[in-house]
Amino acid sequence: MSEVADGLVLRGWAVDPAAGREGPALVAVRDGILERVTWLEGADADGVSPDGLLILPGLVDLHAHFREPGNEDAETVATGLAAAAHGGFTTVCLMPNTTPTIDEPSVVARVRAAADASGSPVRVLVHGAVTSGRKGETLAAMGELADAGVVGFSDDGAPVHAAPIMRNALAYAGALGLPVIEDAAHAVVTQYRGKPAGGIGDVGIFSFDAVKNLAVGEGGAIAARDPEALIRARQLRY
Repeated sequence: MSEVADGLVLRGWAVDPAAGREGPALVAVRDGILERVTWLEGADADGVSPDGLLILPGLVDLHAHFREPGNEDAETVATGLAAAAHGGFTTVCLMPNTTPTIDEPSVVARVRAAADASGSPVRVLVHGAVTSGRKGETLAAMGELADAGVVGFSDDGAPVHAAPIMRNALAYAGALGLPVIEDAAHAVVTQYRGKPAGGIGDVGIFSFDAVKNLAVGEGGAIAARDPEALIRARQLRY
């Protein structure tokens, strides 16, 4: 890296997705604007590799947790954006598992206000909840959330299990032109002693014997072709 008059020249491994090219390069930046890219070859490229300085377009995190509102002792929008910028992320999409849940426009506004107050150049996009409180019982105000600027819908770690609710959510989201981001798990078939499995050594059902006996029914409902197979599979370990 070297400084020039009113600018900066970076020497490193550049990635240009638009051109489908990557390799050693000199990248000149002036007044915060990319001015030129000079690709290096031969001896000029000595010492430059993908293990060194990377020069690439800003990264996008489609699934970020900034914990605000509700759990600011763990993370805030401001600290999350600072971490994102430090890691090269220029856009982050925030998940709705906050307290309160991002299931109505007022909470979207709170998150956006926190982002504006941070002064960060990182762009903040927000996912709204699929259901109220992420409880899977009734749809959130998806139209109002879309009007408030959310870019998609998700109940994040609380997947929607009821097929009619998911069907309606997909229909509304499709009409709004927005995606539904589903955490693909199922509470019934991932239980261990009455609680969600997932701890090290927990008895689980993640086996071919279990999966092959699952069927997707009308509207996306998951059912067991052979319930006894699921019971047997629960005796297996991961």
